[in-house]
Formats: sequence, C-alpha cells, structure tokens
Amino acid sequence: MSTTLMRHLPVISVRTEASCGAPEPTLDALLAQAREEGEKRGDALARQACEAQMEALRQSLEDGFELERADWNEKRHDQLRAMVDDGLVAMYRALSAKLAELATPVLLSAERDRDLSAFIATVRSVVEENEALHLTLSGYGADVAAVAAAFGDRGVSTSAEPAGAAYVEARIGQSAARVDLDALPDLIAAMSHEK
Repeated sequence: MSTTLMRHLPVISVRTEASCGAPEPTLDALLAQAREEGEKRGDALARQACEAQMEALRQSLEDGFELERADWNEKRHDQLRAMVDDGLVAMYRALSAKLAELATPVLLSAERDRDLSAFIATVRSVVEENEALHLTLSGYGADVAAVAAAFGDRGVSTSAEPAGAAYVEARIGQSAARVDLDALPDLIAAMSHEK
C-alpha cells in the first residue's frame, strides 16, 4: 500500500549544483527576493493610491477655493455697488439741497421783481384812465418805494408797513389793487414738505 500511495504523490525535484552548473538559490534567498518584490509592488501601489488621493484632495481644495473666491468676489462686488449707489444718492441729495439753498433767493427775487412789474403795469393802466384821482400806496417800505418810483413826479402818497408785510396795495379813488409777494416762498415751502 505504501508503494501505491507514493505513486500518487508528486515528486519535487530540486536541482543540484551539478545538474545546472549555477548555484541554486536557497529558500531563504527566494523568500527574501519575493519579499523585496512584494514590498516594491506594495510601495508602488501604495504610492499610486496616495498620489491619487492627494490629487483628488488637491483638485477638491482648488475647486472649493475657486468657488469661495467667486462667492467672495460677488459679495464684495455687491457691497461695493451698494456703497457707490448709497454714496451717489447721498451726494445727489446734498447737491440738490445746496442748489435749492443757493437758487431759492435768486428765484424769489426774480419772482418778486416780476410780480412788482406786473402790479406796476396794472396800476399804471388804472391811473392813466383816472388821472384826476389820487394814488395811495401801502405795504412793505422797499416795495412801496419801488412802485412809487415807477410813477415818478405824479403825486403819490405812501404809507410803509413793518418789514413782515409782504404786500403792496394801491388805492385810486374807490378802486384797489393788491399784490401778495409772499406767495412764492409759501409755495416753495409747501413743495419741499411734500417730498
């Protein structure tokens, strides 16, 4: 029975130095060589896996950085645009207020002069029709003087009111005409309160 069993077992033949001519590596040398090759392959595989992970991490960080930079730029752009818009609005308001402050006296003076000229023209037409009647002027002193000066040497009696009186009134016989010179400032004040 031992002979039959031996027939079925594989025969491991080991070359001897005499059969090959070259020294046969020992089992320890083969194991060391296999270990070295395994370590090299393992190192290469680990390096490849590590490099792939590092590249994926680098790409992820770069993409995240680009997204953050774009988001920051957009937010900064929006903030700067809002600041510029607010600054322009404030500057527009300040310029408008300053322009109104500078232009209002000029406009008021021009409107007052226009109103006085129209009043003088109206009174002159009435005086020319009724030359026999006496002209009496009352109201704010400077305005009354301006109207009286327009009639020159014709006999005009005047009575001046305090500086707060912003009107001129002319009486010719039973007829009377009056101009209110404060209407424009009241209108401007009403318009500025509506804004």
